[in-house]
Amino acid sequence: MTHQFVTVKGLELLSKVRTFCSELPEVEEKVDGFGHTTFRVKDKPFVMMGETDGQLLNQQQSKTK
Repeated sequence: MTHQFVTVKGLELLSKVRTFCSELPEVEEKVDGFGHTTFRVKDKPFVMMGETDGQLLNQQQSKTK
């Protein structure tokens, strides 16, 4: 099962997040093994997005030292 965006709302949300993330330094966009669109720094995801019946946005953060 992939989690690619297919609805207009999902594609619009992806576009907005992509625009925001592209302004950040060192960010790369990749599709993971589950089909989620991820935004990463140094290969560590900080946003994972996918769509199934609705929309899903999962944000991850870690503490800075």
